[in-house]
Amino acid sequence: MAFRIQLRNDTYANWTEVNPILLQGEPAYENNTNRLKIGNGASGYAQLPYFYGNIEYVNGLTGSIGITGGTGINVTTGASGATITITSDRPYKLYTCNLNAAGTNDPTEIVLESDFTADLVWTRGTTGVYVAGFTGATGVVGDFGHNASKVMITSVSSTVNSHIYPLYIDADSIQITQTGVTGAYLDGLSNCFVEIKVY
Repeated sequence: MAFRIQLRNDTYANWTEVNPILLQGEPAYENNTNRLKIGNGASGYAQLPYFYGNIEYVNGLTGSIGITGGTGINVTTGASGATITITSDRPYKLYTCNLNAAGTNDPTEIVLESDFTADLVWTRGTTGVYVAGFTGATGVVGDFGHNASKVMITSVSSTVNSHIYPLYIDADSIQITQTGVTGAYLDGLSNCFVEIKVY
């Protein structure tokens, strides 16, 4: 039996008039413009950028090339045409990871994506408190070198009956705290996803 999936969809006018906040990763399709936006859990529809996929490079172009808004775009030409390289068109730097920690151990980290200029190192502080600090060039503008109002931290864990609370500490570090339903601090992380955006 075949299954059919239908994305949430409406016209551009209706989307922008209602301006809903889409959940993290929730797609929204404009059925009269054939454009797509993906929610971040915080911004209204009108504030979200359109989704264009992850375009890395295009080879073998000939003729004239027009580029609008060239931030992060490099064009090189050769005998066989042109190569366009797009480094990033996002208005923020992004870091996402998956953390796991057993007992009082430091968490192990799987970096899913990062365009920060320095590496983050996660350590366990006190019970239920995990701190991420920079190694290498710390406090670089574009990493945590901004103030807290320009850093958005989202975190969620699959640990049953627990809550994760993110906190901006300073230009070099952030932390997450895990508590149970009664508010007591809990050690150990299970598939804790952390996303950091710096505007």
